[in-house]
Amino acid sequence: MCIQESTNLRRQLLQMDIVGLTIRIIARFACQPASLTDSSAEKDIEDCLSRAFTIVGVCFGFFDYVLGDASIMSVKTALDNDILIHVLRAQRLLDAAEQRTLAIDSSLAGTLEERLFHTIRLFIPYLPYPSVLRRVSRTIESVERLRLLEKYGVKGSASHTRSIGDAWAILCMEQNFNRSMTRGSPDYTYRVCASVNCPHKYSRSSFKLLRCSGCQQTYYCSRACQILDWKQRPEHLSHKVICARIVHDRRACISVPVNAQDLHAASGVVMTRMLVLDERDKRVTELIREYNRSKAPSKFVDDTHCSRTTVQLDFRKYPPKFKVLPFIEVLSLHPEETEHREAMLWGILSTLPSGWTDVFQKAKEEDMTLVYTILPHSLFSRTVLVGPWNLHPR
Repeated sequence: MCIQESTNLRRQLLQMDIVGLTIRIIARFACQPASLTDSSAEKDIEDCLSRAFTIVGVCFGFFDYVLGDASIMSVKTALDNDILIHVLRAQRLLDAAEQRTLAIDSSLAGTLEERLFHTIRLFIPYLPYPSVLRRVSRTIESVERLRLLEKYGVKGSASHTRSIGDAWAILCMEQNFNRSMTRGSPDYTYRVCASVNCPHKYSRSSFKLLRCSGCQQTYYCSRACQILDWKQRPEHLSHKVICARIVHDRRACISVPVNAQDLHAASGVVMTRMLVLDERDKRVTELIREYNRSKAPSKFVDDTHCSRTTVQLDFRKYPPKFKVLPFIEVLSLHPEETEHREAMLWGILSTLPSGWTDVFQKAKEEDMTLVYTILPHSLFSRTVLVGPWNLHPR
């Protein structure tokens, strides 16, 4: 068993899989209380738990730092390595120290619990991505089926709201909410094969998706669809080329762009979510009204596009933030959009990203706001869509 563990660690080091390596260390030391017996010397138990507290705390601190501005690949890798289950298992460390009333520094236990709480919450902003939602849903189902909350003693805290159990409850609530946003959507990638020629592309039937063994990111409904996608023309669009690039970038610790289907599906979830919430409290609608009342005469040459009322939805953190601004001012908030902002000011619309001009025209014809959605990813991931909000709400 030790030889096998050592081999896996060496293999992960060679592949520079820092996330996988960190999670393996966490898993090893989170199980520490299980190896302690009543016959163990009290001093040995205290030393063992103190060491486990320190190592697990450092690893989670590093892990939080890595995922604080992570790529989708890192998030998927962490979930595929069962990071959420290891967080729940770490509850045993906290309980062992409390039950044995050991002289472990209380700040050490508090710091660890705080980091575990934040680690679970780190995944919430990524839930709109179907590929992430699928993985989190699978983990939650496993936890419920195996009754792991009871097994590891995870529960909410009556004294404060920053326990592992409370963070888990928030994650489950957000997962249910995001899944409810996607039910019935024919283009939801949760059940869509990656092959553009898949005969089940818009099928409502359920089938088991098979994951590419190379990149570990792309799913197909059958081997036949994978072969079609592998040989797609032109060659630079084939999965043969894309898969090789993803594997190379993973080993070189280079971030990978979000899959276009995943990004647009996530944007739809975010916009639907905000619309549902707005139906309850009208916060977005009221912001649009306030913006219309305070809007000064436009100073822009291209009034149709530059000053178009835009709802910016920023889902990079939890809870998400939103504001209402002219489209050109939204672009000015993000250094990544400098070229596009200058192009709009000069009226050079042909250099804008694909689809923007059509979105501007549709928003004008339907008298609707624009929606500028920013999603979490180490690379700048955003979409521009026609919003569900009327430009002049009643």
